[in-house]
Amino acid sequence: DGITRANLTEFYQAGDIVKIIDSILRGVDVVEDILGISDILADEILIQSPLLNIGVGQNIELQNYQLVKLALGTSLNRYPKNHTWIIGKLSNSIDVTYVPDLVKVSAIIHDIEWVDPREISFPVIIKEGFPFREEVEQVIHGMDLHFLNVDLTHQCMTDLISFALLQDQYTGTYQSKIDWSIGPEFNNSVLELHLHKNPTVLKSLLQACVSVICEISMEKTHALRKGAGPNAEQIKRDRASAWRRDVDYEFHLHYWSRGNKCIFASCVTHNNFSIPDPD
Repeated sequence: DGITRANLTEFYQAGDIVKIIDSILRGVDVVEDILGISDILADEILIQSPLLNIGVGQNIELQNYQLVKLALGTSLNRYPKNHTWIIGKLSNSIDVTYVPDLVKVSAIIHDIEWVDPREISFPVIIKEGFPFREEVEQVIHGMDLHFLNVDLTHQCMTDLISFALLQDQYTGTYQSKIDWSIGPEFNNSVLELHLHKNPTVLKSLLQACVSVICEISMEKTHALRKGAGPNAEQIKRDRASAWRRDVDYEFHLHYWSRGNKCIFASCVTHNNFSIPDPD
């Protein structure tokens, strides 16, 4: 939705995505609103964090109480822990040769003012840890793309590949070498194989697409031929050549290459050598 509102549905750069996600993160509800917590009574609060100034313009006491509320929400299963990142700058006092993996929060809760009608026995002892990122770019790079897959439409699959490409580009190792698009049957082939319900294979498929776009490990790509023999003629149609890229042993990516552009045609099982038309 953010991409659409910003009128970036066709062409956008990495910096555009960062700005959009940053604005979304700054505009979402705060912890208290999400969890319905107005106040807590807590002591023995211990925050082990390598970050300095997690919240913009917040004092340390308010910042710590928000972390305690977040930890309380996850402890009571009110908020999904695996969807949470803490964003902030590394403190100057942190030894950069050893940076902890998590922001750790512990406390003893004696009372809560919130909208949850459930009875809670006090005191509640909480002990949680949250992954952190220094920048919005790191949030994007650490994002599990499978959770973005709510409704696997043609546009959604395009966005998934775009985000997978964006994640690799942030490492600085790979860059796009060719233009790309999705063919009319690509999305249906993914749905028919139920790959949208298999996070491991879906991730491998996205990485295969990125590898084609960035021309990585091209030894995993082979010409898709009319016959079984190695000397059989490569399938060609309307000046486009057909190719087959390994996703894993069971699944393979079929795509067309035409000049400086590739068209992802379908994802198929191991013994399927068919490919839909490029357009």
